[in-house]
Amino acid sequence: MKSLIGKWIEQYKEIASIKREPSLISNYEHPEEKLQLAAISRHTRCIKYIRNPSEAVQLEAVRRNPESIIWIKNPGEEVQLSCIRQAPYLIKSINNPTEKVQIEALHADPTLLPVIHQPALNSLLYVAKVSPASLSGCIYDTATQEMLLKANPQCEAFLNLVSTEEDAKIDIESPEAIEAIKEIVGKLFDLNLLGDDDT
Repeated sequence: MKSLIGKWIEQYKEIASIKREPSLISNYEHPEEKLQLAAISRHTRCIKYIRNPSEAVQLEAVRRNPESIIWIKNPGEEVQLSCIRQAPYLIKSINNPTEKVQIEALHADPTLLPVIHQPALNSLLYVAKVSPASLSGCIYDTATQEMLLKANPQCEAFLNLVSTEEDAKIDIESPEAIEAIKEIVGKLFDLNLLGDDDT
């Protein structure tokens, strides 16, 4: 009984010291979850001092402050989703977001597509259907372009803006570039995506 009480007192002291100075958590090789939670209870950014935070601790940190995702090395899908549901723009801070997380962010804001590193095909197809203009400025291989066009033929005007790495290097003032721009503007007019006031 005495040893049990002594253990509780020791745990209480550890938790109290971590709450006073959360960065002390970095002195622990494998801190208990109670200590991890104590560290982030004061400042969620203290998760960066925890070597391998548990998923529950990651979720709590992101629930309190979605920007905590920045300091989590390999967040699980549930942690990523919790973050994105609060702040979709933080998709840019997640290395290798799962397809489900990408779709969640794009449902909130399709214009986030360019900040997703290597978006999944289903993410591209979703954006092609709901916001084809968000596809512009990115380089897609021929097979992907064909699938996007099949999903939404209106994507053609946006896919042609930059279709290959070679096209991305075109001198904007060259006669070829001016002709290509005229062609794109014409397609936008044809699709009723530009009016006379937009030119």
